Amino acid sequence: MLAAAAIAALAHRRQLLDTGGAVAAMLLGPALVATGGWWIGAILVVFFLTAALLPEHGDGAPSRTWRQVLANGGPALIFAAGYQLTGHDALLTGAAATIAATTADTWATEVGRAIG
Repeated sequence: MLAAAAIAALAHRRQLLDTGGAVAAMLLGPALVATGGWWIGAILVVFFLTAALLPEHGDGAPSRTWRQVLANGGPALIFAAGYQLTGHDALLTGAAATIAATTADTWATEVGRAIG
């Protein structure tokens, strides 16, 4: 929970998340680790850290809200919870894939803003 709070605070400070988005990330991150294990948490941390390292857009683009955090992380949580219930490894792959899609979308958006 402390790691999730630190990462959400960094994302909030970098204006990647608004306050509601930071709170949602602090809840979603530990829930993903609890259901999907530490390697899902590690993938999530890589997503947040790489997003924080992308160039700041500075164009007044809004921070991501709790709704966006839930829309991006919710499917991973559903897959991870399914894994917890069934033990089917394919569901962990689904969780990782949804985080990968979120990462690609975030990188494309931020890089596009930086060069556009």
